[in-house]
Amino acid sequence: MISRLVEWALTQRLLVVLGALGIVGGGYLAVQGLAVDAFPDVSPVLVQVTTESPGLAPPEVEALVTYPVEVAMNGLPGVTRIQSISAFGLSQVSVYFRDEVDIYFARQLVFERLESARDAIPAGLGDPALGPVTTGLGQVYQYLIVGEGLSLDSLRTIQDWVVKPQLRAVPGVTEVLSFGGHVKQFQVQLDPNRLVQYGVTVEEVIGALERNNANAGGGFIVRSPEEYLVRGLGFVTSLEDIGTVIVAERENTPVYVRNVGRVAIGAEVRRGAVSVNGEGEAVAGIVLKRIYENTSSVIEGVRAQVKVINAAMPPGVRLAPFYDQADLVDRAVATVRDALLEGGALILLVLLLFLGNLRSALIV
Repeated sequence: MISRLVEWALTQRLLVVLGALGIVGGGYLAVQGLAVDAFPDVSPVLVQVTTESPGLAPPEVEALVTYPVEVAMNGLPGVTRIQSISAFGLSQVSVYFRDEVDIYFARQLVFERLESARDAIPAGLGDPALGPVTTGLGQVYQYLIVGEGLSLDSLRTIQDWVVKPQLRAVPGVTEVLSFGGHVKQFQVQLDPNRLVQYGVTVEEVIGALERNNANAGGGFIVRSPEEYLVRGLGFVTSLEDIGTVIVAERENTPVYVRNVGRVAIGAEVRRGAVSVNGEGEAVAGIVLKRIYENTSSVIEGVRAQVKVINAAMPPGVRLAPFYDQADLVDRAVATVRDALLEGGALILLVLLLFLGNLRSALIV
């Protein structure tokens, strides 16, 4: 009886190992919920606070943005060190916690201190926000947006407004990053001479655009058994709408945005580009895995979503992956599996020679 119990226990342990290595059916692996990865994630418990401050030089970013955030993070329980980077138009503060601190508890602590940091940063110089819940090993899937005959502007628009929201909905994905191309903008290119001519300041133009780009609700009117909603539609939808915004009034004559500048579609200022095999620029995306998630499960969900996205894309446009961490995981697991099988076969042979009993050798 005891020998049978020992045999059953050893068999169950063997099934667990084989299931984790993919030797037995995947159903057993799913039941056990074992996470299979190519390498352990030894990243520290880290929370990053990022602040965009367009136009500011690194010294101003350090003094006006980074320093207030660092001061706000001092004294948090479990913090081991605080590091920061101040670049042109960008501040990044990294808050490290002890290994036993839960990552989501650490993020909550940092988030609570961000309010005091926002109050210390001068108005208009940036709004600090938490970075994604991921680590340096979280880049599990990378792809290109390939479109025949489409401009970089169009490809980047597809990436930001079509592909990115759908991939972020995949379980285990915390963020999708966009690279390359041109970010579309509606721009008002002011003419200094016209501003002087009409006596209008840049602040007046900015304020007028902000005030004239909003919808408003006015309740409802009851007529017999029906209700009619009252709405004020003010969102701009075209270049003509922007151009007809009234900036000021001079001598009983309205001054429009089109009178003081040129309204056009442009692109956001870039700090880099993406090229493919030296053949020109392209638009790329990186899928970031949430910390502690099973890499294989996340990539499986991303692959399924990519098929759905490609099926709905216009003709000639598709997602072309060029890095898939699942391949690395499969190769690493295959190496371990082959090593265990070879070692097990060798041990089995030795035990058979010494014990002369196949059943005992298999149990060991």
